[in-house]
This record gives sequence, C-alpha cells and structure tokens, in this order.
Amino acid sequence: MNSGVKFKHSLVFKIVGTTFIVYSLVTIIITFYQMYNEFTLTQKRIKNDINIASTTIKTTLIEAMWNVDNELIDVTLSGLVKNPSILGSIVYDSESVLIGKSSSEEVIVENFDLKQINNPFNLNEPTSFNFELIKDKENIGSFVVYSSENLIWDSIKSRYRIIIINKVIEISVLMIVLFFLCRKMLKPLNIILTSVNEISKGNLDTVVVYQSNDEFGRVADSFNKMTQELANIIKTIATVSYNISNATQDMESGNKDISARTHQQSSSLE
Repeated sequence: MNSGVKFKHSLVFKIVGTTFIVYSLVTIIITFYQMYNEFTLTQKRIKNDINIASTTIKTTLIEAMWNVDNELIDVTLSGLVKNPSILGSIVYDSESVLIGKSSSEEVIVENFDLKQINNPFNLNEPTSFNFELIKDKENIGSFVVYSSENLIWDSIKSRYRIIIINKVIEISVLMIVLFFLCRKMLKPLNIILTSVNEISKGNLDTVVVYQSNDEFGRVADSFNKMTQELANIIKTIATVSYNISNATQDMESGNKDISARTHQQSSSLE
C-alpha cells in the first residue's frame, strides 16, 4: 500500500542513505589503509629482494675484482639484473672508476649517462642501493644497484583494482539488500498509516490486517482494539444522546399537556 510519503522523506530512504554514507566513509578509510599497507609491504619486499640478491653476489664480485676478472664481473651483473626488482647495476673500483655495468631489458641502454650520478640509467622515480666491496679489510671497490618506485606501482596496481572493485560490489550489494529489507520491514507501518487515514475520515470500521509476533504486529493489535473501543464509545454516546433527545421530547410533550390542562381549568373557573 502507498502511504503517500515521498520516497526521499521516507524512513527507507533515511535508513539506507545514512547507512550508505557511514558505511562508505568507513570503507574508504579502511580501503586507503589497506592500499597504504599494501604499498608499504611491497616496498619492503622489493628492498629485501634487492638486499638478498646483492648480498648473494657480493662475494663473487669481490673475488672477481680482486682477480681483475672483468668477464666474471659482467656475468655476475647480468645475472643480478634478471631479478625483477632490479633494473640496473654498476661496479666501481676503489678510485670510483667504472669497471662494469648491466641493465635489465626494460632499460634503454642508449640513455645511460654516468654523469647523472644518482640516475645513470635515466629511470623514472629511481632508487639506489650502495654496497662496499671489502677484502681483507681493504676497500677494493663498490657496486650500486638501481631500481624504481614504478616497480612498486606496477606490482600492486592490479591488487588495487581488485580491492576497489570488491569494495564497490560490497557496498552495492549491502545497499540493495538493506533497501529491500527496510521496505519489507516498514511495509506494516504503511498499512497502519493507511488505516489511521481512514479513521481520520470517520471510517471506524477499518481494521489493520497484519498478523505477526513482532512489534508491528503488537501495534496492529493495539490499533484494532483502540479502533473497536473508540467505535463502542461513539455508539454509546450516540445511544445516550438519542435517549436524552427522546426524554427531552417527552418532557416537552408533558409540559404542553400540563399547560393545556391548566388553561382549561382557568377557563372553567371563569
């Protein structure tokens, strides 16, 4: 039944709207925290990968530098950049002279410029890690490993999409379920409201047809009892009013009779 209330003013709209706003805000905060946490964990994982890979080849590079084995240096660096977290690496001697370099397939070799100390491979959002090469407490050189913050974004981009899509679906499903649930729960209220409108028009024979053990069921029963009592009171008042009216008419008729008799007796005396 239609209660005559506009949807934007209805309880369903207020409940669903308020829930949507609150739940969306909470979801956005939690989602941003998850995304930040995902970024931080991925950043730590990549740094750990770089540290582990670099530490693993460190002994080999030290021996190659000590024995001036350039071929082994090149092979070692080539193996290092096969790690997906590493885009380039450079080995210097103790005088900071370039000994060897290598880069992954993603790096454009022609863009290499050693003059750009902090970013010789011309990477976007570069980050670097420096490692000293020490043998018998003597510094024989160093090597630098280069990576990029873009690797982090590339790694978590798909997971970000999944997180956002899941949250959108979660909110949509919740709102749809809540909408229909609220409409079903508040339907008895519309029935009662319609009956109240009928009573306001003077129809005391209206009855709320809703049987349930919940609060609305109890309200419907109480409403029907109230309507019945109200109808009985009105009927009682009408009966009393009718009786009073009849008694008044009888009194008026008796008074007329007394007046007529009095007049007749007066005439007889004259």
